Amino acid sequence: MKKILLIHQGAELYGSDRSFLTVAEIICNLNYNVTIIIPESGPLAEKLNSLNANLIIYDFGVLRKSTLRKRPFSEFFKILKGYFWSIKESQKYDIIYINTIVNITFILPLFNRKLKKIIHVRELPSKKILKIFKLLFSLSKSRIIYNSKTVRDAFNYNGEVIYNAVSIKKNLAPPKTNSINILFVGRINDWKGADLLLDSIVNLDDLSLIDNFFIVGSPYPGQEDNLDKLLKKSKKLNNCKIFFTGFLDDPSTYFTISDIVVIPSRKPEPFGRVVIEAMAHGKITVIANHGGMTEIITHNCNGFKFNPNSTEDLQKIILYIINNYNSLDHIKINALNTYNNNFTNKTLEKNIVNFFKSL
Repeated sequence: MKKILLIHQGAELYGSDRSFLTVAEIICNLNYNVTIIIPESGPLAEKLNSLNANLIIYDFGVLRKSTLRKRPFSEFFKILKGYFWSIKESQKYDIIYINTIVNITFILPLFNRKLKKIIHVRELPSKKILKIFKLLFSLSKSRIIYNSKTVRDAFNYNGEVIYNAVSIKKNLAPPKTNSINILFVGRINDWKGADLLLDSIVNLDDLSLIDNFFIVGSPYPGQEDNLDKLLKKSKKLNNCKIFFTGFLDDPSTYFTISDIVVIPSRKPEPFGRVVIEAMAHGKITVIANHGGMTEIITHNCNGFKFNPNSTEDLQKIILYIINNYNSLDHIKINALNTYNNNFTNKTLEKNIVNFFKSL
């Protein structure tokens, strides 16, 4: 039986972690002796422990801008130490699957030609960083999986596009009333744009059209000022109630009770897992019109798009949806059909299995 090593950069249960968990579950059901390495303990580790795999927790050095800025020297030496450790560790396996390019310590030693190497790219880095990783891809002779056409086109390097998938727990929806609830799910940081959505809702507050605004997510440790800014801004709301839930392992309840889900990312998303979660729940979904999310949503067909970083345009879209809500059932039906046809775990499993058969 061939040995395969799966590498992931975190231990939480945000989008990237859940996407890795889904792929790990599929691979563990194939004919491999599986080992998984993550850098720390956390909710993801508990999920991985239930799989047919050997779990190793070791801080091998993950490439993160925030920590490099704060502790450049200590982080550099951690990555260097992890690099030498990964060279030795990788020799034990026939195949290595690396989830995301921030796991650079395992990408660097991939020059071992005997290894079959897979890098699952889920990022949209700057052009300079793109060039560096394209060189590493080429030198290491790795097979590449991209999570969207947008990411593949940005790298302009041969690889296969395999879309993410979600499996949702559907709750019984409460009887529909005239109230409108809006949902944001994601990190509280500059990229995800919760502040932009809050600005739009504040500007519409005098119309008394939105009853509840749910923010599901939390900031990275050390970046709590992003949450503080939202809390301060939320005091401007007089009619709409706002709820900060923090991170939730299972946000399905909030998808169920919400009418509109907004993904207002200020920067392009490589894919957009929250988008397909919202569609799987049959919700009206609004996205910023850039990045991989645009491959999922067709405007005024299975969702809506607004001009990125435009509070004014987002307000117009939200106002249109609220004023026409009772005539938009076709949007919800189309969204659910899009999910069922393209983004289920069954589709992902088929694509992952076919990819591994081709190695």
